[in-house]
Amino acid sequence: MGKANRRASTRDEDREIIFRRLSRDCALNIQFADLSYEVKLRNEKKIILNNITGEFRSGELSVIIGPSGSGKTTLINLLAGYRIRKTSGRIEVNDKLENVNRLRKLSRYIFQEDCISSKFTILETMKYASRFKLNNNFTPSERQKVINEYLNIFLLTDKAHTRISDISGGERKRLCVALELLNNPAVLFLDEPTTGLDEFSATQCVTLLKRLADSGRTVVCSAHCPSARLLQMFNKVYVLSEGQCIYQGTVNGIVPYLQHFQLTCPITHNPADYIIEVATNFYGNYHNDLVNAIQNGKISKWSPVIAENQQNHRPCVYDSVDDDSPDFGTYEWKTAWIIEYLWIFCRIIHQMWRDKTNIKLMVFTNIFLSVILGVTYHNIGNDAVYGLFNYNLVVLISVMFLFLAMSPMLAYVPQEMQYLRREHFNQWYRLSSYFMALVSCQMVVSFIMSLLASSIIYVLCNQPLELFRFMLFFLIAWLTFLTASSYGMLIGSRMRLLNALFMGPNIAAVWIMLANYSVEKAYLHTWEKVLMYSSFIRHTFEGAMIALFDFNRSDFVCPPNIVLCLVTKPKLLLKISGIPDPSYVQAALFLLGFYILFTTLSFVVFKCRLSSFELLQRNSLYQYMRYLQSKYVFGES
Repeated sequence: MGKANRRASTRDEDREIIFRRLSRDCALNIQFADLSYEVKLRNEKKIILNNITGEFRSGELSVIIGPSGSGKTTLINLLAGYRIRKTSGRIEVNDKLENVNRLRKLSRYIFQEDCISSKFTILETMKYASRFKLNNNFTPSERQKVINEYLNIFLLTDKAHTRISDISGGERKRLCVALELLNNPAVLFLDEPTTGLDEFSATQCVTLLKRLADSGRTVVCSAHCPSARLLQMFNKVYVLSEGQCIYQGTVNGIVPYLQHFQLTCPITHNPADYIIEVATNFYGNYHNDLVNAIQNGKISKWSPVIAENQQNHRPCVYDSVDDDSPDFGTYEWKTAWIIEYLWIFCRIIHQMWRDKTNIKLMVFTNIFLSVILGVTYHNIGNDAVYGLFNYNLVVLISVMFLFLAMSPMLAYVPQEMQYLRREHFNQWYRLSSYFMALVSCQMVVSFIMSLLASSIIYVLCNQPLELFRFMLFFLIAWLTFLTASSYGMLIGSRMRLLNALFMGPNIAAVWIMLANYSVEKAYLHTWEKVLMYSSFIRHTFEGAMIALFDFNRSDFVCPPNIVLCLVTKPKLLLKISGIPDPSYVQAALFLLGFYILFTTLSFVVFKCRLSSFELLQRNSLYQYMRYLQSKYVFGES
């Protein structure tokens, strides 16, 4: 027992030393004035924030509370620069006017959802983060030392080798904070960090946040309704109701503030619960009186003038032109693009390898469907009796390749977007390096899966054992896998998982129907040709048919006991299939073009979802179309 107490005491002393070393001497105070934000819903506008004013100081742990729909998350998002662009009002850092994008560089944002890959351990997750967030001049031993310090601070040392899927909600939340603190930011925003945690885990989390604030950071979080015990740990409370400020100040100032309006908080009541009940008009409509009394946040007499723990932190000598001042924690990319690309590529491969169930399903499905198709059309490759069945074979091959490549991406990308949203917003890496790493992994997987499937089908169906012909067939298979997977990436990057799994196959079904024209082009209208060749499946079909039955292929063998074989000439089969003028290069180039198109569109969708284009954001028609899409197509609230 004595040894355990000594070990615990030693760990506490180590944490104290680390906290002192990680303290920031430079204070970053955030002020905002007359902030407004509204959204347009059809023909009316809904005001989310209405001319609010306030201040969050360095060295303080501040909390934004209020009823549901009062604008807590919107205010956090606005200050952090997340998604919200079109606002009015001003934001200042140390009394100097600042824009949202600049403030974003000074801060890090912890989302309400703990979006961390469950396939890695805590230590592995920290190691990957350290590669992006620490300078390149850190040696491996120095990186490990920094990681160990943060694991110690956030009480995660004993769980360092435990997978994320096996840790508790409180440990996940502490890990999220630890990841973003690796490069020592000056400002930390958290959206409801205690949601879903029990009282003990929530207390641990808030205690650590309080220590971080005491070390000189500006820590701002939102909470729906913290318990009385948690509430006492915050230095400042900012209360919102209907998008307006009804109180800002200390925790102990809530009760006397409400007494000015003859609202007496019962002694057994949590002040946070009571002021939220007041905000919801439970005791009558005091909203306008509260807003006017505090002047929507402009009056700060209920705030501490200077917090005790702030006296040791000097205000930064802030020059808005200087981006390189170390005092602000401004972020310049510390890692070369190619290094980022290689690290992300390795991480994605590592993550895929850890997901054994998914790998087994992909390989099994690929082999199973290929064998079923090969057995069904066994030995028809050179048999003139079954020559026409080669048409059916190639159609089924095209459809099979489409779904084998598309389905995994439809399931993978929506989840990956959650990780990307957090990491890219907090400036771990460039979007371009991540996207290229994802595309490269997609190319590797597509190469292996297409080689496996095409080899099994080619051999079982008894196609000519000619290396040149097989390579042509494999190239079409690989291009089809690439195109279908990039199409799956496009759908998955824009929609949620359930919607992507529904819409992806439905759109693909239309392409399959459009591709299945076995009529000579001379008999088709122009619009029919356009529709047919707008489906990349058509180019897969033509490319595979040409690879198998063109390039001077020998005639099909007609068995001696058969009086008449309808199709003995491969050229005739191509003509019957609607390919009188075969061009393998054209089919391959069209598939490559579709792949480039889908990949480019995917990058645009990634870019739009993560950073939003300013020009589109200012377009009212675009805003309305996004509202209709979100509500009726993508099921977003």
